[in-house]
Amino acid sequence: MLTIKSNPPSDSTAADIATFQSLILEGGEVDARGLSQRVAHAERLAFALDDHNLLGIGALKLPNFRYRKSIFAKSGSSRLPTDFSLELGWVYVKHGFRGRGISLRLVQELLATAHGSNVFATARTNNTAMHRSLERSGFVRDGKPYASEMRNDKLQLFVRVGTELAAAASASQAARR
Repeated sequence: MLTIKSNPPSDSTAADIATFQSLILEGGEVDARGLSQRVAHAERLAFALDDHNLLGIGALKLPNFRYRKSIFAKSGSSRLPTDFSLELGWVYVKHGFRGRGISLRLVQELLATAHGSNVFATARTNNTAMHRSLERSGFVRDGKPYASEMRNDKLQLFVRVGTELAAAASASQAARR
């Protein structure tokens, strides 16, 4: 039976953190430099487990402003990076366990802890499974694909406007009418 466990990094064991980081690197899309600090600084880590076997991971990250500004600029997004303090990322499901909805469950668990905040994510343009998980979770494509610095691929920015901010925007538009 699949279970998703999520918690702040400070509530994770050293072994859980080490395993989390090794799976991130197994995915081959993340720079290892400074990874342990970025993982420790994340808002939340999620672990997909089946009978205590780790099948996948994901995180709700707290990226710095410079990184956010860079992503939104490279994608040509018209949105403000200051409006998106959370990034959904490091979603990885082990080979042999893909196609079972695990990434969707990880994404939904992490978004449930975002408390209505705006969240952004990036995915390789050829990672249609991740695109489906993001879109089923309320994300929309934003901007145009841009070159990855890690691989010879293109990345697509996805954004999800939080419920609280969407409600405030609707109220603001109604007040102007």
